[in-house]
Amino acid sequence: MAFLVCGGFGGESGLRKFGLCGIHPLTRRYVQGGIVKKLRMALMVVMPLLMLAKLYYPDYAKKNSNEDLKVQFQELLLDDSDSNATVRSVSVYENVISLEVNIHNVLLNDSNKSRFAQNSHRIFPEKICSSVGLREYLQSGKWISIDVIANSNKTVTNIRITRENCT
Repeated sequence: MAFLVCGGFGGESGLRKFGLCGIHPLTRRYVQGGIVKKLRMALMVVMPLLMLAKLYYPDYAKKNSNEDLKVQFQELLLDDSDSNATVRSVSVYENVISLEVNIHNVLLNDSNKSRFAQNSHRIFPEKICSSVGLREYLQSGKWISIDVIANSNKTVTNIRITRENCT
């Protein structure tokens, strides 16, 4: 009985039943059948996709991480009621976090620029130092740079916050 079961799947026809491989009936050459051919085709499609993913995913992950940091700094530095200012960008380097804070719809003359600079130098270090995580970041010898920009193109001031600002 066992011989009949095994014999029914053995040889050429048994291989073809499972779509594996066999000898082509006309050319009598060894050919690969269904499953192996499908796996090879699947690998031909999947391998380039994996290579592209390996190439582009780190940039995508970094961009999403920077977007998350942007939201966190927006909440830390700017009140919800302050709709005229936004954190425009965040970049993280080895020893520095660099921020751009944009003030919208502002008539920027010399007196306003001086007032914005003074307020920024007073308010932003206080808010940065009030965060425990950022204070620890600064205590390790790193620093935070904030560029305050008006109307997306006019630099108002740059603030460099180090551990000395938080003492």
